[in-house]
Amino acid sequence: MRTAFQKGQKIVAQDVIKKLFGNVETIHKFNLGILCKFKQRLSEYNGSFGDIFLDTIPQMDLYVSYINNYGLAIDTYKLSSSEKRFKTFCEEALQDIGGKLDLPAYLIMPVQRLPRYDLLLRELLKLTPENHVDYNNLVKAKDEIQKMNEFINDKQQEHENRLKLEQLQSKIVTSIPLVLTVPNRLFLREGKVNISKNNSSEVKGTLIAMNDILLLTKRDSTSIDRNIKKITSLILDVVPVIEQPKEEDEMILMDTVKFADKFTLRNEGGVQFTLCCGSDTWTITCENEKEQKNWIKALTEAIDTFSLNSTLDETMAQLNTDFNVIQARYGNLNRQAQVVDVTQILQKLVTEQGGSQLIIYPPAKKTLFGKLLSSSVKNKTLAIVYSLNGDVKIETYATDDTVKIGNLAQ
Repeated sequence: MRTAFQKGQKIVAQDVIKKLFGNVETIHKFNLGILCKFKQRLSEYNGSFGDIFLDTIPQMDLYVSYINNYGLAIDTYKLSSSEKRFKTFCEEALQDIGGKLDLPAYLIMPVQRLPRYDLLLRELLKLTPENHVDYNNLVKAKDEIQKMNEFINDKQQEHENRLKLEQLQSKIVTSIPLVLTVPNRLFLREGKVNISKNNSSEVKGTLIAMNDILLLTKRDSTSIDRNIKKITSLILDVVPVIEQPKEEDEMILMDTVKFADKFTLRNEGGVQFTLCCGSDTWTITCENEKEQKNWIKALTEAIDTFSLNSTLDETMAQLNTDFNVIQARYGNLNRQAQVVDVTQILQKLVTEQGGSQLIIYPPAKKTLFGKLLSSSVKNKTLAIVYSLNGDVKIETYATDDTVKIGNLAQ
């Protein structure tokens, strides 16, 4: 399709090609490299393949971009399929390669690639004796591909969460700019409800729960200037969704309830529950009893989690003496899959050194962390978050740097 575009055959716009295929060309080149390594190894077979996986797995985070783009690719395909030139081009291209599948069936293949590598390594291990020369490398590769899959799943969830917040941001009409996409904010659930504030008449609306705020919205938009939402989108540089929300899908913001304000939740039984914050009370009527129970459960868990995190934050703020290692990570900090948590190791070392300082010379660093990461990991860095006499600080150290922090003896 890109070749056709470069030849002047404008099947679709250049940006549509990008939305459809993301970084698939980079992934294709990467997998060709893996294939070449396997072919070379077969020609000089020495009974070992695990090291090839160990060398290439750290680079597989390039799949994050493709997987995050996959939903957009499918939506773009559905919209573009109504264009005759695009539909004809796809049909002819598939005939040329003798394919019986449509384009979406090919687009999902890179998404399935890493889980299939995991299955492949598991099957190889079943057929490999423990005393085989490649057994240990295959075990390490299986563990590493699992970590990579977990990392990619986490990144995908973060991406989907951000898209959901952006979607809500585009639907909610408000008289002031509404910023939902802030760090650490997670979407929990939303549902259609009837809302009564301070015993006023009920209005039909939507209750939206995140891990730190609740949004109470109504569906009657006659009193709000619709241009406000357009201005808000420009101010916040909201990423446009493929299909703009229909007028009937828009929600008018009534109230925002912050978890930090320590509101209370009361189960009224049946289909109702009550939110109380300060002098205000909202009575929420759900569509059925099952929905009411789901809301009670979700909000109770969210309140408990927020309270726990707040307590931890307060505890950290009260660290006003001595020296404490809060968190420490070691590895290539630019690649999440190549990083390990070494907090407990350093905390133990602080205790051994008297509890008020941490000193690590380069040779000791290799002894402490050398077996935690593959030797193929480059640019290893030690990052330490610590509190010293009430201040929280972060320091980073290269492999050859000496670590000296804490209440050091003069």
